[in-house]
Amino acid sequence: MRGEARSIARDCIFDLYQKFGIRGAVKKRPVPHVTLFGPFQTRHIRDVKRAIRDTTMPYNELHYEINGFGNFDEKHSWFNLSPKKRVIYLNICPSPEMKKFRQSLAERILPITSPKDVSIDKAKKYKFHSTVAINDIAVKFDVIQKYLNSVSVCVRGTCERITLVNNHKIECEFDLVRHRMLTRQQALGNRFRVTATRRNTRSPGRRIYRR
Repeated sequence: MRGEARSIARDCIFDLYQKFGIRGAVKKRPVPHVTLFGPFQTRHIRDVKRAIRDTTMPYNELHYEINGFGNFDEKHSWFNLSPKKRVIYLNICPSPEMKKFRQSLAERILPITSPKDVSIDKAKKYKFHSTVAINDIAVKFDVIQKYLNSVSVCVRGTCERITLVNNHKIECEFDLVRHRMLTRQQALGNRFRVTATRRNTRSPGRRIYRR
C-alpha cells in the first residue's frame, strides 16, 4: 500500500496495539499489504518470477478500496487458527482489473507451486484483505469487535508494484509503472506495495501481498 491507504492501515494497526495491547501485527515493523497468493513451496522459483512478470506486464496500476473490517475464524487455514478468532483485517474491495489480475496470477502459479491451502488460492471468490491484528486477539476479540463497530474506514488506494517475499524479506519486485523486475536492492530503494510469498522448509514462507 502507499499514500493515504497505507497511512490509514498503519494507524489501525497501532491503534489496536495501543488500546488493547495486542502485539501480533507489530512484532516486526508493520508493513500494510494485501495478500494476493498465500504461502507456498516450489522448486521452480524462476518460473514463479516469470509468471509474476508476464501476468503483471499488461497493467500500469491496480486500484482497490478499503471499506470497514472483517475477521477470519478457524476455517482460514493460512493462519492455523484455533476455534476462536485470531485475525482482524481491513476489507479490501478490488477493482475488476485487480480481481482479474489475481485470478490470472493464481492460475499461472498454482501448477508450479505447492500452496499451503490450494482451496483458498484457487478460489474465484478470493477474500482480499489487509491484516491489522493477528494471533493474540482471541480473549479480547469481543471487546475489540465492539470498538471496531464504532470505527468507519473508507479510502481508495492504488498499487504500483508486485513483490515476492521470502521469510519477511523482499526477494524481488515487479514495477507496474516502469514494467521492469527489480532486485531486492533496487526494490529497497523505493518501498514496495504488493507482495507474493513462497514457503520453504526453513522459513514461514513467501506470500503475495499488496502494499
